[in-house]
Amino acid sequence: MEIRDFRKDTKKQLNDIKSEMISVNQKIAEAEVRIEKMEDRVQNLEQVLNKVIKVVHQQENKLLDHEGRSRRENLRIYNVPEGAEGSSMMDFVEKLLWDTLEINPTAELDIEGAHQALAPRPAGDRQDKPRSIIVKFLRYKVKEEILRRAWEKKKVFLNGRLIYFDQDYPPAVLQRRKEYAEAKRVLKQKNIRFHTPFPAKLRVFYEDGTRLYQTAEEATMDMKDRGLPVSVIIPKESLAEQLSQGRFIL
Repeated sequence: MEIRDFRKDTKKQLNDIKSEMISVNQKIAEAEVRIEKMEDRVQNLEQVLNKVIKVVHQQENKLLDHEGRSRRENLRIYNVPEGAEGSSMMDFVEKLLWDTLEINPTAELDIEGAHQALAPRPAGDRQDKPRSIIVKFLRYKVKEEILRRAWEKKKVFLNGRLIYFDQDYPPAVLQRRKEYAEAKRVLKQKNIRFHTPFPAKLRVFYEDGTRLYQTAEEATMDMKDRGLPVSVIIPKESLAEQLSQGRFIL
């Protein structure tokens, strides 16, 4: 009797286990189907995001080019002390250009406007880092002539203070150009001639030929290979690369 009851209980337990296994297998199968569908959706979303990222990148480049063109007639003057302009920025800039670049006072500079960069006025220990002055000319050729004279002089002083002239680059271009600071520092130390074509490239005149770098990462890597004591800049991952590695976060 006891053996019969034991067998009956065992059979019931096995049947229960079997039923549970069947239920679990069904749930696993359903989960696998849902996961497969989800993976398909994720893959489709990644493809769409990649296309969106490419379109956004193209639009950013177009906007950057448009902004750069809108600044063609502008130049920036750096390191002029705050308040040096007095009551008229236009009159101050004209006199500064005539005096420091030895331009004929009768020459028509055709300055349309001049103002300090839109940033908070430096205070305290930041007084030594004055805001730049943006000068807009009516004619692009006049601006280019001003820059040519400034660059030919190499060092321009205003009341004993070194000032600098440069193109008025969009902020995004200016940031990319700043990334070459380490490379330019080493090139200057080694007396290797270079210049930085628009928008943010670096042309270096080596003894064995000229190299044009498209990015600071490319420049520092090649300079390192040439034996120059430069710190290699690690490229930043693009959104597309982050997405492919599964690290893209919205």
